This record gives sequence, C-alpha cells and structure tokens, in this order.
Amino acid sequence: MKTQCALFNRAMPLVATALGRALLGVFLLVFCLQARANGEFGRTDRGVTPSGGMQADYKRGSKFTLSENATVVSICAYLDGGGGHPGSQEFRFAMYRDDHGIPGAEVAETEPSYTRAGYPGDWFCLGTGFVPVVPGTYWLVIHSGGSAGVVRYFHDGPPNWFGNVDRYDDGASDSFGSGGAGAGTISIYAAYFTDFHQAGRRTVGTVPSSGMTTEFKRASSLTVTETGLFEGMTVYLDGLGGATGTELIRLGLYRNANGLPGALVMQCNSLIVRSGEPGRWRFLDCPHAVLTPGKYWLALQAWGTSGVARYVLDGTGNWYGNADPSADGISDPFGPATAGNGTISAFVHYTPGTATTGRFGRSSIATKPSKGLTADYIRGSMFHIDANGRSRLVNAMYAYLDGNGGASGTQALRMALYYYSPGDAGPVPVRGGVSSVVNIPAGTPPGWVRFPMPPTPLDSDCWITIQSGPTGGVVRDYGDGAPNWRGNADAFSNGAADTLPADAALGTVTLSVYATYDEFYPQ
Repeated sequence: MKTQCALFNRAMPLVATALGRALLGVFLLVFCLQARANGEFGRTDRGVTPSGGMQADYKRGSKFTLSENATVVSICAYLDGGGGHPGSQEFRFAMYRDDHGIPGAEVAETEPSYTRAGYPGDWFCLGTGFVPVVPGTYWLVIHSGGSAGVVRYFHDGPPNWFGNVDRYDDGASDSFGSGGAGAGTISIYAAYFTDFHQAGRRTVGTVPSSGMTTEFKRASSLTVTETGLFEGMTVYLDGLGGATGTELIRLGLYRNANGLPGALVMQCNSLIVRSGEPGRWRFLDCPHAVLTPGKYWLALQAWGTSGVARYVLDGTGNWYGNADPSADGISDPFGPATAGNGTISAFVHYTPGTATTGRFGRSSIATKPSKGLTADYIRGSMFHIDANGRSRLVNAMYAYLDGNGGASGTQALRMALYYYSPGDAGPVPVRGGVSSVVNIPAGTPPGWVRFPMPPTPLDSDCWITIQSGPTGGVVRDYGDGAPNWRGNADAFSNGAADTLPADAALGTVTLSVYATYDEFYPQ
C-alpha cells in the first residue's frame, strides 16, 4: 500500500474554497478507507520521467487490467508542482472502460483538487465514492484545469497513454472521446475493496428526475440478504436540474413497516451538488449500524437551493415521498407518504458477518428511589466493559424510573453516554451518543424505561446519564450500593452537555441504568 490517511491532509491544501472544506468529512472517510483497501490495480511505482507542466482543459490516462469483482474507493496519482509556472493548478481523476484499446464510457470521477507550484512529489489520492466494477480493462485518467503548466505527472516504459482536450469546469466527459496516443505508462492506480457487499440498485437509471424539491424526501426499497455492518451509501446524482447554486442531499436508511418506510435506522451526513455538475456516483459516509436480513428503504432528503440536483430511476412502483423540513434532520419515522414509480439508483455498503447482543451497566433494580428529579440537571454512573477489538454499537439505553416524585404533569428526559477523552488536566468525560426524548407522566409506576438512540460506538469506560427536563419533581430514579454518581446543572433545551465538568457534584449511589448493544463479528 502506497498511501496512508495522512496523505490526504497533504493533498488538502487543494481545498481552499468553503465548498471544498464542507466536503472534507466525506473525503477524509473515503481516503482513510483507501488506506485499508485490500486491492489495487494500476501502476503503484513512480515513473522516472516527469511530464511537462500539464496543459489546462485536458485529460490523459493509461490502461490497466482488473482481475476480480471490486468496489473502487479512490484513485491515486504521483504528482508534483514542478511544471515551472507560478500559482496553482486544479485536477481531478477519472476512470473509463476500455473500448477496443482506447478509453470509452466513464465509470467513476473524483472531486476536484489542486496543488501549488513547487509542491514536492507525492501520491495524491481522491475518493471516487464506492463504485462497483467487474473484471476487465480500464483507463485511469488525470483531468487538468487552469492555470496551466504547474502540476506534473510521472511516467515511463512502453506506450500506454491516450489523451484529449476536455473542458475542465463541467467535469470529465461521460464518454472519453477521440484523441491521440502517447508514450509511457502514467504512475496512477485505483484502490478497491473485495469484501464489501452492497444492497440496492447499482445500475444507472434511464430516467432523470426533475430538479429535486427541497424540504422533501423520496425513497426506494432494497433487500439485505445477510447480517452485516452498515458502512455507507452511494447514490447517482447530477447538478443538471436547471437551477443555479448548490443543493444539499442528506441520506437516511429506514426499516420496512408493512411494505412502507418505517423507523429510521441511521441518518447520514450531507453531500453538496453544484449546478452543472455531471452525473456520477456519490458516496456518503454514515455511522455504523448492524443490519439484519430484510427489507429497508434508502431515502434522499434535499435542502438548500431547490431544483439543482437530480437523481435517476426507472421501473414501476418502489417509490415513496413526503415533505420533510431539513432543520431538524431527516424524520423518524418516515411518516405518511405518497406512492410513485421508479427505483432510485442508490445502494448501501456493508461488511458481512454475525452479530450478537449485549448489555452494559447496572440491570439490577436498586432499592432507593431519589427525590423528584431536579429540572435541567444531568446525573449518571460510570461502568467498565472489557475491550475486545470488536465493533460494539449501543442501540438503546434504559433507566429504572417512576412518576412518583410528587409534582404533577409530565417530565421530559433523555439519556446520554460519555466517554473518557484526554484533556489538559487529565481525562474528561466527553459526550458520545444521545437518546430520543421520553416524556414520563406523574403517577407512572416503577419500571424500566427504554430510551431509543442511533447506533453509537461503545468505549470500555462510559458514564450512562439521565438528563431531566424543565418540569421538575415528577420523575424519580433509583440507586444504592457503592458511591458511583456524578451530576451538575445542564439546560435541557440545549441538549446534553458536551462534557461532564470536573467539579460536578459527587453522590453515594450507583444508578440502575444500562445500555444494550450489538456486537459485530466480521466474516
């Protein structure tokens, strides 16, 4: 393997615009995946001959053979800023199918990048999204923009080069086009996975949507046939909806409920689509979750400038959509929706394996109820679980509670996990996962209350906490035993605090609170 995740940071002087910085999280995840990809094809050594400074609006590439089914995640090329011209020069990478010895149809394209005059030679790796490909011959290509003459690539060896003029600002052309042959093989390669599995539609639909309406989501179903650890999603999008500007797309995965989208499994981050951007597969990183066999719905929520982005689809049935304000994220559950036609070109990625469930914390019932919980306050107990190197994802938290605190009405509660993280004065409990809000009416009998939460990684030492809402005195928690309690004021309206402060009050009991988790074992 020629690259590590740190190389991404050396390539990121390239991203100077606010738009580029907004994409950093997506780039970084894909790039780090490249560093642990289990396959490469192309040329992974540095050619001895530098090119001249690359001309603007031009692409050139070399062809290589892929011998197995794969999911391409990035393309890397050895470049420097020694072309002799001042300033900086943009570039992107692309991948084309071979068509009788010359590049044909485009398969994948990276986001744009750039480097500056004088930058030393290095491997630059850019994410393609998760692109499924079959064995065959492909061309790996460098597409350069302005200003010309700054960046150089490296090559040598037998003739294995083809290039042509191609305007940079509208992306690499969908079909490579006519061009000319040249000398040498470029130092460029693609990194891929063979152990990722996908579920959903991995072919490009024939019907583009209209420019997507914002504050609206639309979904198609997919079927997962085995237990797996959910890693991310890929969707085919373009920026040809007709409006100018940028539109943001947030993805979510929903469980099936009687043939319709139901409860939310996971909300992912957002990606940005710019007006005029050509169609291509776009990857979106997501927190991990364990998927069990069954039917799910992959949803696209649009926000920002309406009418910029389009997706593609075709077929009958398998589409549901509804209005969904973006300010509070993608809705949970999906909500009432209107049916339509067409399966959206989008799919999920997962690593197959097996999963078991576990419990962490105190699941025995303490004998001592507290007084009615103080409003706008957080309190919790700390627990240890042995690390075993496997993926553990908390899926819910539980607290033994009642509504007999003496006040009338209803008290809102949430729960939160805190993990120890290094700080200037020593380890500090830093917030991890946060549950949904649960409202508990006065008079509720004692019992375990479940607080659902999105899948959250479990660390070996965690505080499991309860945060109480602004109506105080309704709910009681339960504790006894060894001193293991910490609490402080925390405004419920602001969500659970980022950290538990060092000067928090200490208590003399251990609360009856615990978390349940999925433990995943890759195949």
